[in-house]
Amino acid sequence: MKSPQGLFIATIALLLFLPSTVCAVPMALGQVDEVCPRKPIGAVDKIPPLKDVSRSYLTVRNAPGFHAEPLILKHTVGDKRLTVIGTRHISNAKSPMYRLITVALDAARPELILHEGDAPPGLGLETASQAIRRAADLGFIAHYASQHGIVFRSADVPINTEIAALLADHATRDVFVFLTAQRLVGSASHPDLSATAAAYPTFLGDYLQRNGLPIDPSWRKWKGFVSAYEALTGRPLASSTWSGRQFDPTVNGGPLNELARASDRIRDQSLLTAIRHGWHEYSRVAVQFGVYHVLAIEPILDNMVSRFAVTQDCAQ
Repeated sequence: MKSPQGLFIATIALLLFLPSTVCAVPMALGQVDEVCPRKPIGAVDKIPPLKDVSRSYLTVRNAPGFHAEPLILKHTVGDKRLTVIGTRHISNAKSPMYRLITVALDAARPELILHEGDAPPGLGLETASQAIRRAADLGFIAHYASQHGIVFRSADVPINTEIAALLADHATRDVFVFLTAQRLVGSASHPDLSATAAAYPTFLGDYLQRNGLPIDPSWRKWKGFVSAYEALTGRPLASSTWSGRQFDPTVNGGPLNELARASDRIRDQSLLTAIRHGWHEYSRVAVQFGVYHVLAIEPILDNMVSRFAVTQDCAQ
C-alpha cells in the first residue's frame, strides 16, 4: 500500500503531466512536442525533477514568507493571472491582514476565488466584521466575493474523501482520535471539555460516521474518546494541558502531528487540482488557503505554472 507521501507524489505527477487542452506537454524532459514540432520545449529542462519540488511541512517554518500576514504569491502567464493568498485564521476584524488581503484582491480582480474549507450558508451575506467573527479568514473572503459578484468555490477535499484516504494508511482508532481532537476539541488552550462532551454525540454521528468512519461501540460515549485519546498519545486529556501543537503539521512531536501532515497532504492534492482546473476555466483566479498549505505547495505550484507557460507558448 502506498504511503500518504507516495499517493501525494503520484497525484501531483498526474496533475503535471496531463495533456493541456491547447498543446500536450512531453512526457520526457527536453523532447519536442509533436503537436508543435517547431517549438522545442527547452524551458522544461529547467524545471526541477518532481521528487525535488515538494516542501515538507516540517520545513515550512523556515521558508521565506512564513511570518507574512498574509503571504501573497503572484503568477502571470500571458493574460492569465493567479494570486495565491496564504492566510492566518484570525477572528479579529481589525487585523491588518484583512486590509492587505483587500489590496491584493482589488489588484487581482479575480473572476474566481478558491477557498479553504466549507463556507456556512449565508456567510457572504453578513457584514465583514460578522463574517470574520464567525469564520475568520474564510468569512472575510466569503464577504468579499459576495460584495464583488465573484464566483466562490471550495478547493478543499470532501470530508468523506479525506477520511477514506486517511483510513487507507492509518488505523481507524488513530483517525478517529485525530479528527475528534482537531475538529471538535480544537486548537485553543483551555477548552471547555464539558461543552465539548455535550457536542460529541452529534459530531460523532453527523461528521464522522456520516462521512464513512467506522465507529467502534466503545466510542459512542465521550469517555470512549478520552480512553482512545490517552491510549494513542500516552497522556491524559485535560483542559489545563491541552494544546493545538499536538496536531500542528509543522511539529515532529507525535502520532497526531503525523496524522495532521497526512491530512494536509490529502487536502493539498485537492487544492492543486482545483487551481489547475480553475486556471483553465478562468483568466484571473485567486486562492485563499492557510499559509502552511500555501508554503507546502509553493514549489509544486511554481512547477505547474512553468509547465502551463510552456503549453501557452506552444499554442502561439
